[in-house]
Amino acid sequence: MENIANINETAQEVKSRKRVLVGKVTSSKADKTISVVVVSRVAHPIYKKYYKKRRIKRS
Repeated sequence: MENIANINETAQEVKSRKRVLVGKVTSSKADKTISVVVVSRVAHPIYKKYYKKRRIKRS
């Protein structure tokens, strides 16, 4: 009985995990909004060389 309860608890913990992004603040001039540049390294689908992909997140 305890094993089933244990499995349910761990399944809920896995579902609730959120992805954490790390970036650099580029603008915080607005009252409630800041812009953050998030850089990720992505492999090219054909050449398999890594390049930087930049995204601007506003929150």
